[in-house]
Amino acid sequence: MAVLFAHPESLAYLQAYPDLPFLDCTYKTNKYGMPLLDMIGVDACQRSFCIAFAFLSGETEQDYLWALDRLRSLYELCHTRLPSVILTDRDKACMNAAEICFPSSISLLCLWHANKAVLRYCQPTFVRHQQGPDAYQQGLADWNEFFNHWHSIMKSPDEKAFDQRVQEFERRYLPQYIEEVGYIKANWLDPYKEKLVRAWVDQHPHFGNVVTSRVEGIHWLLKSHLKKSTLDLFEAWRAMKHALLNQLAELRSNQASQQIRTLIELSGSLYSAIHGWVSHEALRKVEEQRKLLLKEHLPICTGVFSRSHGLPCAHTLKALQEQNQSLRLEHFHTHWHLNRHGVHRLLLEPRHRPDRIAAGSSTRRPQSSTPRQFRQQHNQRHNLNAADATR
Repeated sequence: MAVLFAHPESLAYLQAYPDLPFLDCTYKTNKYGMPLLDMIGVDACQRSFCIAFAFLSGETEQDYLWALDRLRSLYELCHTRLPSVILTDRDKACMNAAEICFPSSISLLCLWHANKAVLRYCQPTFVRHQQGPDAYQQGLADWNEFFNHWHSIMKSPDEKAFDQRVQEFERRYLPQYIEEVGYIKANWLDPYKEKLVRAWVDQHPHFGNVVTSRVEGIHWLLKSHLKKSTLDLFEAWRAMKHALLNQLAELRSNQASQQIRTLIELSGSLYSAIHGWVSHEALRKVEEQRKLLLKEHLPICTGVFSRSHGLPCAHTLKALQEQNQSLRLEHFHTHWHLNRHGVHRLLLEPRHRPDRIAAGSSTRRPQSSTPRQFRQQHNQRHNLNAADATR
């Protein structure tokens, strides 16, 4: 037995932000001991929202296939595009099901879970048999150096850098730490480098989200409303529905605030045409790119930032500034658009007319009309219009 819940208001939010679902299970939420699969989205303000929940009978591939097939049906029901990227932990059953149900989506692994797994397996070797405080501190220092090598590999900007950093890692830690190096290569680098390492991950639009840790926040939110793990499924859904609606109200309030509030540090002419239409989080990331222009040398454009984040890079900003142009809405992936009604229209500022400004700045003010004069002028215009109409 399995059951999936989705609220209409969540599906309305999914229509606006379908590109990046997170999948993760939590436990101890009901009296039947059924795992709860949280399906989470992220909006333009980088806030999490609940797409749907599924109580599963187990965690086999068939269980996940059932749940993710229903999730795909929700996408089709909403008439929205399928996700570009799906983020999971290293649960092979869930990974396989995601690739079957969403074959056109890129499946990425959570870097946070990978970091935790490497720490849990490898760190004890560096500190386990150290005697005395000095030796223990040295063991920790050695571990930090080892872990920094791992992070450096994860941050490899291209395949060449990846190969070089792996070779350096092996030269530094073989044969002394053969088990630890072997674990990292066999369990992470060889099978999953394309789902973890920046050189491959940044070829896809993840919008800066490469960890599922935000799902942990949703787990906590739900459990804070469930309060106990002895509820039946209907009682659990009622409690989660309350949490879900409160969360959506908060997200809408945050977006409404961003539509009318302008950040002082982002009030320049570069951003004038998109205020209220693009999230502050997106604008802050673009501002970081603009600050790169202040450096003496700008690196060659690789297109990686725009591909992975759906935002204009420093080279695009440089071209706009040279042409004295502002950013436009089409410079931003729709993931970053605030969820609002209406159509964005580019407002063009009037040309500078010194003669009109000078005339308008005169200290002489025209004599205001009296009510009687105003009525006479109005009647004269009315009579002229009537005469024109009879011609």
